[in-house]
Amino acid sequence: MEFVDVLSDLDSEDGNDLDGNFKNNECSLDENEFNERIERILQRSNENHHQKNHSSTCESVSDDDKSLRERIRDLDGIWVNKTRKHDDIAFNEECGPINISENIQLPSHIFRLFFSDNFIDIIVEQTNLYSEQSDTSFVKTTKEEVLKFIPINIVMGIKRLPAIRDYWSTNPQLHDSFISSIMPVNRFFSILSCLHFNDNSIAPKRNEPGFDKLFKIRPMLTELSENFLKYYNHTKNQSIDESMIKFKGRSTLKQYMPQKPI
Repeated sequence: MEFVDVLSDLDSEDGNDLDGNFKNNECSLDENEFNERIERILQRSNENHHQKNHSSTCESVSDDDKSLRERIRDLDGIWVNKTRKHDDIAFNEECGPINISENIQLPSHIFRLFFSDNFIDIIVEQTNLYSEQSDTSFVKTTKEEVLKFIPINIVMGIKRLPAIRDYWSTNPQLHDSFISSIMPVNRFFSILSCLHFNDNSIAPKRNEPGFDKLFKIRPMLTELSENFLKYYNHTKNQSIDESMIKFKGRSTLKQYMPQKPI
């Protein structure tokens, strides 16, 4: 007899829809009345149990060998306060920022710890390489230009406008003097069209050894992962969560979740 059977027996006692009450986290019975009905169900279950011949051939206790009260308890059928036990492992690590020089004072300095000179050089090299592979009229970019391009994208993420070109709009209500003073709009789109982090010519194809769906951004992921561990020690307790992004483009990474609209 499972928990649903218990609800059915309780329901048959006086015709109340206890199953619905349980689903709504409500119960019209007080504790004494509930226990009395459980005892009557146990008595009937034991009578039926003794009428059958059961052979016990296993050393471990199966679900059929457990008493009804034990099975109800395992299924959380009776509302009781429970304490979940866990091992309290000693944690003596030093938490917080590490390996950070005292000369670092500005947020931009912290940013450069994670986007290091080495990684910026990779962006410059791969962006120029892709422009050559694509036979475009792209003027090769430089490290200084990439260091302007990245902050512009960060600012765009904070100050959102309907379209990217609106930041350079002649309309004073849309125009952004900070972004437009750093880089012309045509140059921004030129870099954006050629921006790359890895060499497409050496990317393993599907069904080949080493195939990586994230090959195009793998250098960035590797760089950030290494620097996160290098400059910060995590605390004992970690909270892991997920974020959802509305996306209708073509990608093998996306998941169709119609029950969770954004």
